[in-house]
Amino acid sequence: MGHGLSHSRIAQSLHPSRPTVRILNPVASDLDIMRNSLLQTVLGVVSHNLSHRNTSLRLFEIGKVYSPPDSAGNWHEGEHLLGLVSGESEASWRGKGRALDFYDLSGAISAVTAQFHITPLEFHKGEAEGFDKNICYTIMAHGSAVGSIGKASSAALSLFDIKQDVFVFEIDLAFLMSAKTRAITFEPLPTYPASDRDLAIVVPADLPAATLVDSIKKTAGTMAESVHIFDLYTGKQIEKGKKSIAISIVFRLKDRSLSSEEVDAVQSRVIEELKKTFNAVIRDK
Repeated sequence: MGHGLSHSRIAQSLHPSRPTVRILNPVASDLDIMRNSLLQTVLGVVSHNLSHRNTSLRLFEIGKVYSPPDSAGNWHEGEHLLGLVSGESEASWRGKGRALDFYDLSGAISAVTAQFHITPLEFHKGEAEGFDKNICYTIMAHGSAVGSIGKASSAALSLFDIKQDVFVFEIDLAFLMSAKTRAITFEPLPTYPASDRDLAIVVPADLPAATLVDSIKKTAGTMAESVHIFDLYTGKQIEKGKKSIAISIVFRLKDRSLSSEEVDAVQSRVIEELKKTFNAVIRDK
């Protein structure tokens, strides 16, 4: 999607702490270094599309980034994976288009890791150059940082005269593939029916959603086939410093059907545990 050359001014503005590889005889004054991040070139692609009124974007690139030689004289050309969304989704018979956001991007990562049997990645709140401090997460695999995901900072967007939100992730591809699991397992299709329950709770804004999911799985045990978050809301109806999270729980056992009473009992234990541990407030449907 982009070439390996960039402008030193762009690199210094986006990633001031990263060393650059300068070109002695650049083909153009604005292509005087080898890029040290895919973000430096992909934002130019976004700007080009917007100037041609192509405002809804879902882009990805696999490409090299370059660093000066280390103390041993070894050059490094790392291969990175970048994904990006901006603008709105397409309208359909189901409804109008909506603004593409962080969750579209994180969903894309989940799809990639599932497709290539990579250990599920974790998102930890963090900071990274070129990203908005309020929406930036470090991507972790096996306890090691492999990249960043979040919203591009206003300063980064202004360099390219971009006036709409851009959500982006950039991952070191070598580290990502090192988290690949080669063993592929299969399970038979479910024999017994599932019981789906939704739960909307209000919790402190700084509480990681993954912590809630882990607590629910632990409390429900083997009866919880899956637990996932499908909505996050902060607004006028929610107390300042709080957030509302909607969680879907699928209850099912492999060897028998569950009764409504059994599911109700487990759901009640889950609710009580969330109240006790996180001071959660259950929202009325």
